[in-house]
Amino acid sequence: MDKETKDFLSTILVFVVMCILIVVGVYACNLAGNGISKDPEKWGQFGDYFGGVLNPILTIFNLVLVGYLTLKISSIEDNRSKNIMYENVRPLGLFSFELSKNSLKIHLHNVGVGPLIINEFKTYNEIEKKEVADFYELINSLSLPAVYAYSGRKSSDQNIISKDGFMKILEISITEDSKGFDYIEKLKIFNEIREKIGGYKLKATYTDLYGKLIETKEEDLNQINIEFR
Repeated sequence: MDKETKDFLSTILVFVVMCILIVVGVYACNLAGNGISKDPEKWGQFGDYFGGVLNPILTIFNLVLVGYLTLKISSIEDNRSKNIMYENVRPLGLFSFELSKNSLKIHLHNVGVGPLIINEFKTYNEIEKKEVADFYELINSLSLPAVYAYSGRKSSDQNIISKDGFMKILEISITEDSKGFDYIEKLKIFNEIREKIGGYKLKATYTDLYGKLIETKEEDLNQINIEFR
């Protein structure tokens, strides 16, 4: 029983007790000088008085109580139905990483039971206090030789991931047709990119199909550097 219901029932009980005491008190004050009667007829009159005054009052309190409890039960059932509805479409976002010496893949998977709608997506570096729109902006800012191919999420992309689906946050790998660079040079460039990406964090805030905020998923990309130390 929640606090609101307890307070309401306590208030009703206090009013009922007060009404009983007032009715008995008024009767006793008016007839106190006569003492306690042994006449059954007097007691019958007292019962008629007591019931005639209190019955309408108790009936009103009873109607108020029944009405309140009916609304309360209806509200509980509505909330229960909504919770079931939300659980039946609840998404669950998980970041995944695929690492090798010459490639990196970062995906955001939806392993829940309903579509995942990204409300906010941030790529930021806490130490440098820098935020980029997406990895395209970050990688292009490095001005490195194009010995790699990359793709992934852009800030302008649609932000919906279907059930059991995933979104490419970043996929980058060394290309084989980069002329003028041997494999060691390509690896060096790729590692420079990887180390730069490793200084960033990802933060995804997402909702369900009904716009209900589910959670904020945060991932530190430093792990892609730890993997190769």
